[in-house]
Amino acid sequence: MVIWDKCDRLATDPNGRPISAEILLNELKEWISRAYRYFLWDKVEIYLNEEKIIAHDPLYINPKGTKFINDEPAKKAFSHFLEWPVPSNPNKTSKIEITLTLLPESLRPRRFVGGELPAVERRIDKNEGISLLRHRREVAFGNFYPMLPSVIEIDRWWGCEINFEPELDECWEVRNVKRGARPIPELREAIKRLSKSWRKFISM
Repeated sequence: MVIWDKCDRLATDPNGRPISAEILLNELKEWISRAYRYFLWDKVEIYLNEEKIIAHDPLYINPKGTKFINDEPAKKAFSHFLEWPVPSNPNKTSKIEITLTLLPESLRPRRFVGGELPAVERRIDKNEGISLLRHRREVAFGNFYPMLPSVIEIDRWWGCEINFEPELDECWEVRNVKRGARPIPELREAIKRLSKSWRKFISM
């Protein structure tokens, strides 16, 4: 249990003005719903100010575990297991699972709908990039250029998830706080070679 008491200033914006606790709590709720989605699907219950957190799936492949249970699930467009040497045991490899999904046409019925209410409610407008998971917990999210091609408009309609196990922490330069990840150059190049073919799986 974490209790914050009498917090009058928790952070400031780029202009030095204090950010309200309400804004930070909303950001925290969004982060928990996304970072711990697999745990929430496994019946772990997390509450913030007595509000139960509902999972958010950036791949949109499991709507039944989210707020939008009646949505059509996304299509799994690409799935690949990359075997990678374990630094502590050169004779052993560990699987890096890469999954790419494409939103159904019901959520992208025409061009320029990315900023409309249905997309905003589902956070589709915030979904351009890769979700990096360490043993099913998200530790980083972003474009990770040049690992991915330059962002184009279509990128908001697909989701990408890369899951790795703790034995590969060194290969992802995971810090001791287990937050944030960045692939070492050799791994980045291996994923970059794969990513060059991704868009053919998600053609509109």
